[in-house]
Amino acid sequence: MRQLSTVLSLLVILALCGNLWWLSQRQSSEPTVRSCQIPIRWRLASVDEKFKLSQQQALDAIRTAAQAWNQQLGLAAFVEDAQTGFPINFIYDERQQQLLASQRLARNVERYDEYLQQLAAELQALSADHQQQLNSFNEQKQQLADNIAAGSIGRQSAEQQQTELQLLADGLNALAEKINDKNQHYQQSLQDRNQLITDAAPSGKIAEVGLLLRTGSLLEMRIFAYRDQTILVRTLSHEFGHALGVEHLPEPDAIMHDMLSTEQDQLTAADVQAALKLCDQRF
Repeated sequence: MRQLSTVLSLLVILALCGNLWWLSQRQSSEPTVRSCQIPIRWRLASVDEKFKLSQQQALDAIRTAAQAWNQQLGLAAFVEDAQTGFPINFIYDERQQQLLASQRLARNVERYDEYLQQLAAELQALSADHQQQLNSFNEQKQQLADNIAAGSIGRQSAEQQQTELQLLADGLNALAEKINDKNQHYQQSLQDRNQLITDAAPSGKIAEVGLLLRTGSLLEMRIFAYRDQTILVRTLSHEFGHALGVEHLPEPDAIMHDMLSTEQDQLTAADVQAALKLCDQRF
């Protein structure tokens, strides 16, 4: 009985060891990534057709972002691997719709601004013309009054000049009405332009247009929106930073800042130092 118990115990131990080996083999077959496990392998998994972005354009943007980190860190931190790399998915959602709405708003506001600029120039020209005619009218009126007072002009000539001055006055009044109408149109257009911005104001701030998901040692990158190729590369660079384990940085010009801005042209010293500090033992 003791021998049988010993044999059974050995069989249980062997079964457990086999199960653990099978689990380790299964896990090793999946793309696993930990912070600063160099190289981090990636692959383009999918691009939602609503993005109007080709597979090649998406790949070019990803490669540019990955290469930026590789160059700054001086090593192959990110490697393209179509088989075992962690997936990068372009998933269209409401944030992309909001970005498109924002683009449309910007175009409409730009058109309004161009039109308002044109109206302002016309108003300025009309006002200058009105002032010039008014000055001429006042000079002629004063000259006529002086001539009448001096008795140097006959009655018939004076009446004729008064008639001409009345015509000039009527023209000035018509020009003033035109200026007033155009000014009202300008003010209404300006109000419409400002109302357009007010109506389109988003209900909340969108801090991220991409997301780096980490489940244990597994990674997945999701890109939800992009405005143009430059912004897309910034977003990808930001998420690659998270893949290294870098958190958000306070410097507004850093790629790893929590909000995208025009200040973020490239990886900064703060971005690189954060990665080096975090990954120093692995580099």
